[in-house]
Amino acid sequence: MISYIRRGMQNEIVYKVIVIGSVAFLIIAWYILPMFDQKRKDYLSQTVVTVNGSSVPLRELKKKSENIQNQISAMRQAYGAVVDNFLKHMGLDKNPETAAMNHIIRQELMAQSANSIPVNVNPDFATLRLFNPFFVAKELADIVPYYQIMDQYGKLDMDALKSFLQQRQMTWSDFEKELQKRVAVSIAKNLVENAFYTPKFDLDLELIAQNQEKDFTILTFPISKYVNELKSQKLDEAALDRFYKKQNKDSKKYLVPEKRDGNLWSFDIKEYNALVSNEDIEKYYDKVKRSKYMEAPAKIKVRRILFTVDEANPSDGVRTKAESLRQEILIDKSKFAEFAKQYSADKETAKKGGLIEFFERGSRDPNFEKAAFILQEDGDVSAVTETKDGLEIIQRISKKNPEYKPLEKVKAEIRDLLAVREFKQAFAQDISRVLDSENFVEFANSKKAKKEFKKGISKDGSQIAQRLFRVSSIGERAYFVDVENKKGVVVELANIDKSYTPELKDVEALVKEDYYQEKAKTLLEENLKKAKAMSFTKSISEVAKEFRVSETKTGFVLVKKASENSVLKKLEDQGITVSSLFLLDQKGAVKVFEGPQSGLLVKLEGTKLVEKSDQNPSLKEIEAGQEQSYRQIGEASFVASLYRNAKIDIDNTLYSVKE
Repeated sequence: MISYIRRGMQNEIVYKVIVIGSVAFLIIAWYILPMFDQKRKDYLSQTVVTVNGSSVPLRELKKKSENIQNQISAMRQAYGAVVDNFLKHMGLDKNPETAAMNHIIRQELMAQSANSIPVNVNPDFATLRLFNPFFVAKELADIVPYYQIMDQYGKLDMDALKSFLQQRQMTWSDFEKELQKRVAVSIAKNLVENAFYTPKFDLDLELIAQNQEKDFTILTFPISKYVNELKSQKLDEAALDRFYKKQNKDSKKYLVPEKRDGNLWSFDIKEYNALVSNEDIEKYYDKVKRSKYMEAPAKIKVRRILFTVDEANPSDGVRTKAESLRQEILIDKSKFAEFAKQYSADKETAKKGGLIEFFERGSRDPNFEKAAFILQEDGDVSAVTETKDGLEIIQRISKKNPEYKPLEKVKAEIRDLLAVREFKQAFAQDISRVLDSENFVEFANSKKAKKEFKKGISKDGSQIAQRLFRVSSIGERAYFVDVENKKGVVVELANIDKSYTPELKDVEALVKEDYYQEKAKTLLEENLKKAKAMSFTKSISEVAKEFRVSETKTGFVLVKKASENSVLKKLEDQGITVSSLFLLDQKGAVKVFEGPQSGLLVKLEGTKLVEKSDQNPSLKEIEAGQEQSYRQIGEASFVASLYRNAKIDIDNTLYSVKE
């Protein structure tokens, strides 16, 4: 009886503990955890920077910073240490949060500028820009990585885009708004770029620069010299530890990125017996032959009568004359050649009765082509047409229709393509039914899918990696169709090795090399500065002896032939931007340059101008080359002016990164 009572009491105690624990859990789940979650939301909603009165929440900075860090990690993993110089050039070598803040401010200033013009973007037009791979790569890289939403052919994968936005917890509506903003900024930038022109005096100077031979003496300070000196000394362990911690804090340089393991099933197209009829092939051929299977485009032969328009011959008077002549031609079209010889201002074609041999679209003035190709029959005469040359009357002489690859030649190719398309659709339907079910393995076996295990997959542009990193829980599956290999693929997440920062002892050899490189760069900079100062009082040869470095001479060389000069070619191979040496103008001028492997002290010994008859490129060619350069300078200057006149307030309690 006593034992029975004790057991009853124990059961009652256990029951009470369970009840109290359950109530406590519910209180935590319903009240306390949401409080913490709300506090975090409130924290991230705080304004970290105000740009001309427009607020940017801390959430945006954190997202941008994380995105930049992921890009840096992916680049380092793909290209190794060589990427550091590129990151420095792009301004991404500092704390990612600094780069993120700079990007946010710049983007906000440009958006405000677009609004003030104003640039109004239709939502449908903005969406169309998503299908332009150049726009996506240039304007949206910080929102959606190009390699994650575009396939190998540069086409948008809408499902991948939506999935990526979902991972980032960004709604489609928010993305559309941001897209419209980016399109408006892109248009504003184009307006700014096109507003700049290249001054004549700049072109003249560039003509001289391109045709002026220069003779250099170069002292080379290899960074390896200073690395070896440092390695011969006792290592400061405390300094190495400080260096390691600083690198991890500033750029997470030694972060080991997340890796994932997965099971992979490959489904062969042969197991689906995709049926493609001859009728399907013919329909596809007729639909795409103009864009895909054209061997020779349509061409047309015409005659022209050109009337020039200038100050001596105003447009109104010339048009009246042209219209009058056209009426005469329409009475007897066979006299077109005769009239061309008599009236055409194009003396070259006038000799041949205005004849222009066969040409295709895209080879002449757009208005001229439009008027010519719209003519339906041989002998037809166009309306008086305005072109870049003046006013014209055109007569069609003959037309060659486009030529296409015969259907028989491309039949097998089309059959394969349509079979893959059929397979893609059938596979997607099947997989969507069983992907998350217990019957998946049975289904895979029924289709003779080949299973393999993939270990240590890093986040990159491959389709396997994209799908493995798209899912979030162990056992979750995703799929894609490998069009190139004609296979359907299902991946299943098996394991996640989270990213982590290794202990110094585990990466000590790598950290030491980086440490010596950084210290060596500092020594190199100091020595280059001293050498330059010494070059003003001593000969360049004496400076070379003092610092125990090599001295080489280039002889006279043109900038465009720099790569043919053995001395300069060697420097180019070492990562030195050789063209920058040619910025030296005055005889005796000295300048220092730094590259990834060495530093240079360069002295300009003399110059001489190429004979005018031998000058190349010409002024016209230089003008074309300078236009793009001035556009870039124009955009940079415009952004700098926006910064100068902007009111930017940063909350240093939320953003404490030091430059």
